[in-house]
Amino acid sequence: MINEKLFDSEGDPPVKQLRQLLRMSQFEFAVLVGVTPSTVSRWEDGKGRPAFTPGGFKRLLDALQPLGLTLKDLPDDLGRAGQS
Repeated sequence: MINEKLFDSEGDPPVKQLRQLLRMSQFEFAVLVGVTPSTVSRWEDGKGRPAFTPGGFKRLLDALQPLGLTLKDLPDDLGRAGQS
């Protein structure tokens, strides 16, 4: 399992930290999870809560696999810093 400090509760929103961990641009992350880049931007600005279709969520989990990460490694709330 991943170290909890990877998702810094004092830093950027967890969805942004996740995108950066995957080394993706907002555009690439948007394509991965099936939303628009402006949606990702809003999530990262705290103007919306991340929501994924089942297909987008499966692709996200597939992208985490090479990093040795699973669903259990993600914070419970990707929208707000300080939540796990």
